[in-house]
Amino acid sequence: QVAMLAATDDQSGVAGYGLQSRVGAGPWVIPRGSSTSPRATRTLTFGTTYRFRGRARDRAGNWGAFVVGEPVTPMRYQDTSAAVTYSGSWRSFSSPSASGGQTHYATRHGASVTFQFTGRAFALIAPRGPTRGSAKLSVDGVSVSTVSLHRSSPVPRVVVAAGSWSTSGTHTVTLVVAGTARRPRFDVDAFAILR
Repeated sequence: QVAMLAATDDQSGVAGYGLQSRVGAGPWVIPRGSSTSPRATRTLTFGTTYRFRGRARDRAGNWGAFVVGEPVTPMRYQDTSAAVTYSGSWRSFSSPSASGGQTHYATRHGASVTFQFTGRAFALIAPRGPTRGSAKLSVDGVSVSTVSLHRSSPVPRVVVAAGSWSTSGTHTVTLVVAGTARRPRFDVDAFAILR
């Protein structure tokens, strides 16, 4: 999701916004010509660098100057990545519906997984289902929330936790398995980040 800075015209006000994007060093293209919303959503491909620019149009039909955003690159780290480390008892589970063909899972209270990365946003991807439990999420050493994978029916590859910052930096994400009764299992499928 890309947010464009609002522009104002002291005579007529803003009537719409325009967005352009580019892939790598390629040309600027128009995924959306004009809209009354200052926000837009676009699907991105892992490992590809994008840049976006937006501008506003006043009610008299005049376009303002483009505001160019910083380049962003979405990256995906599978559960087997060297950036992902496990503590305690974890096992691998083969699944054709998993991001990389398998997940890592733990069922014992206190088992933990740590993901270290440099970027401006992250997301945890995991399966949800009736036998799944929860884990405590900490970011940069600060407790954030409890992540629950419980759901009445199974569904793979769900973004179950996410966070973002205004600028890129080095961050550490840690999850500690709760080992809840009757639903102790917690899976890690993959992590995604924006650089």
